Amino acid sequence: MQYLNKPVAAICLAVASAFVQAQEATYDFNIPAQSASQVLNALSKQTGLQPFFTEDSVKGVQSPGVKGKYSLRVGLDKALVGTGLSYQFTAEKAVAITVAPAERVAQLATIEVKGADDITPYVVKTSSAGTKTDTPIHETPVSIQVVPREVMDDQQVINVKEATKNISSVLPSTYQFYEAYTIRGFDTGTDVYRNGLRQPSFSDQQTANVEQVEVLKGPAAILYGRIQPGGMVNVVTKRPQAQPYYSIQQQVGSYDLYRTTVDATGPLSDDGSLLYRVNAAYQKNNSFVDFVSNKNTFLAPSLTWRPSSRFELNMEIEYQRREYVHFGTNGGGVPAIGNRPADIPRARYIGDPSISVANPNQQNRDFLGFDWTFALNDNWKIKHRFGYTDVDYITHYAGARVMNETTGVLTQALQGAFQNRSSYATNLDLTGKFSTGGIHHQVLIGVDHYRLKQNYNGLGLSPIVVSLPSINIFNPVYGNNVNLLDSTPDNSFFVRKEYWTGIYLQDQMRFGDKWHLLVGGRFDDASHGTGSDYVIGGTLTKAWSKLAMRHDKAFSPRVGLLYQPMPWLSLYGNYVESFGTNNGVSATGEAFDPQKAKQYEAGVKSELLDGKLTTTVALFEITKTNVLTKDPSNPLVSIPIGEARSRGIELDVAGRIDRNWSVIGNFTLDRAEITKDNNGNQGKILPAVPLRSGSVWAKYDTGSAAEGFSFGAGVFLRGQRQGDTRNTFQLPGYGRVDALLAYRFRGFGAKVSTAQLNVQNLFDKTYFDHSGGRLNSYYGEPRTIMGSLRIEY
Repeated sequence: MQYLNKPVAAICLAVASAFVQAQEATYDFNIPAQSASQVLNALSKQTGLQPFFTEDSVKGVQSPGVKGKYSLRVGLDKALVGTGLSYQFTAEKAVAITVAPAERVAQLATIEVKGADDITPYVVKTSSAGTKTDTPIHETPVSIQVVPREVMDDQQVINVKEATKNISSVLPSTYQFYEAYTIRGFDTGTDVYRNGLRQPSFSDQQTANVEQVEVLKGPAAILYGRIQPGGMVNVVTKRPQAQPYYSIQQQVGSYDLYRTTVDATGPLSDDGSLLYRVNAAYQKNNSFVDFVSNKNTFLAPSLTWRPSSRFELNMEIEYQRREYVHFGTNGGGVPAIGNRPADIPRARYIGDPSISVANPNQQNRDFLGFDWTFALNDNWKIKHRFGYTDVDYITHYAGARVMNETTGVLTQALQGAFQNRSSYATNLDLTGKFSTGGIHHQVLIGVDHYRLKQNYNGLGLSPIVVSLPSINIFNPVYGNNVNLLDSTPDNSFFVRKEYWTGIYLQDQMRFGDKWHLLVGGRFDDASHGTGSDYVIGGTLTKAWSKLAMRHDKAFSPRVGLLYQPMPWLSLYGNYVESFGTNNGVSATGEAFDPQKAKQYEAGVKSELLDGKLTTTVALFEITKTNVLTKDPSNPLVSIPIGEARSRGIELDVAGRIDRNWSVIGNFTLDRAEITKDNNGNQGKILPAVPLRSGSVWAKYDTGSAAEGFSFGAGVFLRGQRQGDTRNTFQLPGYGRVDALLAYRFRGFGAKVSTAQLNVQNLFDKTYFDHSGGRLNSYYGEPRTIMGSLRIEY
């Protein structure tokens, strides 16, 4: 807690202590299952609650009733579980009952058996990623796409990166030690967002405790600080539920994959004010690449405390321990020969297993976070978030240096390091609603702070190269260098420090029922610095003594306008500027200017089939300055290439077509190119960005949520992509087909059990997934099969 700003800590403690005794009265409920209107009337008679609802909203809706000793809020939660209804207090005991937003229905779906007509669609209608307020996506003048939990379950997605294939303009990035993406043509870098807070990225981000994955397209600096202009991926985690729920799933797949996950949630107190949830996963697998393996242990407990209807506190912990032999970033990547990656078998390991297998990489990650919300009254509330992340990496591998494209001989060097990245992020938001004349306002006033510290000591970052025996990629003979790590002293010591404070203001204005205006701005005060000591016998202390800090200030505006000619149709446009990440330092130690960007976007959003199917069409142009690339004369350093521009059109579709069919799909046409450059790259296409890409995944469900078959299939397409900035080689385009077959039944004493089979790359297409330059291109997985059995109580 030493990292927490004193003013923020004071506010947090004051509010928490002020309401620690604000316990609500409890009631001994004994209301049987019956119609929702009858249950609400019974609640009213017993507690004095004044529920307001329309006949149409509760017509034909059955409630499970309430039995037990609970507070009014928890009793209402239990009364509405599985009904598709939601509520909002408008006064002390006055509550408005409405049809729940889709994401709330999705949460309830995990704990309640539904009828066939209530099968959860693939659509989410509300997200806070774009505005930090509870604004429907349909009324937000920016592009926001969401992958809900049901899609991840149907596709048996086990890491977050795989989930993003369902969203336009989002592609996997080249990093192997970090979870990263390319969005709208631009690399997001090595930072990710969790419940709206930034944290250092890491590898193999598990989905065991993920409720949904949100992607905000375009520059998002106004709300999230120094961020890349393509967009951001925000992971929303599962929260404790009032209704007890328990599940266990066992997955078994190709290449000796075994994965077990557990999910348990429910109340810890008799009145339901204290809730818990525990998500856990253990995974072990090999790979289609020789020698590559993975072991991953993940544990994520969380608590929710609601002592009153106005105050809520959530606390979360994540613990992850991963041990693995990788096949990326100079350890298994396929070198290019001519204008294509070399034609070698997919299973071939390019590296030195005597180093990497004997000394597997390790990633140890710990996270601690909390957030609390207090409603000052019916219109104003304050919310505080805090997250601390600490990640240790221990890496060992043979790094590719030079490729002889005639002989196939690849020279290698020893690389290995211990690295620590620790950070904390916190923000304090005040949101409120009021009217001035005929204009309805929803305002956001916020402040945030982010701090990162990084230590790196090892081998490989400096010009002092520890050579290894060369390898012929067409006929590899691996070395015996198992003791080399112990006998080689470190020669690379690198440190980094980054921190910023931002203040932001946003006003969402509604004029009548059709016009929505979003206006906001942010001021950043940021510092960034690095230090290094590249000598044998160096130390981290010496590297810190050479730390050179750069200080920058910037203002980032955003304006958006949305018009709804009809309730189901929205037309929108926006202009956004962003203050991007610092570029670091040049080979001579001079700091580069920070990256900046601006975006123009226009689009159309629709909610079809009574809101069951949503679509978004967006046209965008993003221009980014001070973009870096590797210096062709010295690949160990970077240089700014000037300016890059991404211009394109996107289509996203998600939802339910009818009672049985659900679909999620996308298409992207994007030309991302270097527009200004003094290094011979002007007019070149940015690497890893195809001109055309898209996917469609559809599922047919034959029965209810408790019993029946479901089957589905998806096609994932990528056009040709450039393998490097100079466009010297290309990755061919490809199409991949995935498939699903599942059966739900009542068994094992559970509410529902699900047996499921997924096949990825059904027709065993050989393709390259992504590239990290001429020395490293990576095959996509061949045909893989995963079966699972999930039991839910």
